[in-house]
Amino acid sequence: MTAWEPDLAGAQLTYPAHILTLLEPWFGADAPAVTDREGTLSYRELSEWSAAIAGELRRQGVGTGDCVVVHALTSRWAVAGMLGALRAGAQYVAVDAAFPPARQQLMADASGARVALCEPGLLLALDGLSRIEMAAVVRSPVESSP
Repeated sequence: MTAWEPDLAGAQLTYPAHILTLLEPWFGADAPAVTDREGTLSYRELSEWSAAIAGELRRQGVGTGDCVVVHALTSRWAVAGMLGALRAGAQYVAVDAAFPPARQQLMADASGARVALCEPGLLLALDGLSRIEMAAVVRSPVESSP
């Protein structure tokens, strides 16, 4: 038995200029965008989180084309961090916190990143990176009020 393959001969395939082009129309919606063990983010919340992260990256001097390590598990933090890096004009380097420490360091070193976005509760054992705690950047008004 062979796998089915579509016949695309002569088909015009188009691709968006950027992944954000696909997401931006949804960013105002209250529909679920990302779910993990800790909860769910709507597209609106994902937009707010990623915009806050992008703003912090710019304040830290991250510019267009710079690499940013996203140090997270498979979670909503990982998605928000990746989109935040993209919205800042940077490139993200996903470094799964479940990887062995030596592999994490190798990936960070090879990328040339200066900054790491970190999921709450994860220890960052990577040398030479400035750490940004994503939870501190995306606190909701309820969480940050006295």
